[in-house]
Amino acid sequence: MARALDRVGLPHPGDFTERFVFRRCPSCGERNIVRDDDFTCAPCDSALPTQWNVTSG
Repeated sequence: MARALDRVGLPHPGDFTERFVFRRCPSCGERNIVRDDDFTCAPCDSALPTQWNVTSG
C-alpha cells in the first residue's frame, strides 16, 4: 500500500497496523485471507498456493 501511495504522490503514515495475505483458491475461485500461515481455502478446504495469485477483476 505504501508503494502505491508513493507512486501517486499521496502522503501516508509509513507503517500500517495490519498486514493481510490474500490468495485465490484454484479449486473454487474464492479469495481468502491467509491466517497463521494456514494456506487452506475456507469455503472448500483445498490447498491455497504459497505464491501471490490474486489479481484485480
